[in-house]
Amino acid sequence: MAIQVQIQTLLAAMKGEGATERPNGGPNVEVAKPLIFSGEAKNIAGFITACKLFLKMKMSGAAVEEQIQ
Repeated sequence: MAIQVQIQTLLAAMKGEGATERPNGGPNVEVAKPLIFSGEAKNIAGFITACKLFLKMKMSGAAVEEQIQ
């Protein structure tokens, strides 16, 4: 939850700094791709979290049709 608040705060701050806009109106934020999963069980939670964050940032503000392609 705290990370989501931080992300929203950063996105709001970027709007004031002339961030580029995507055609659907959301800010164009570059997000690093998650590292390739090593297969080790101890790394799975971090990998899943990284994937969820990546997808959430890339798909924020996207139409449902665009999200399921």
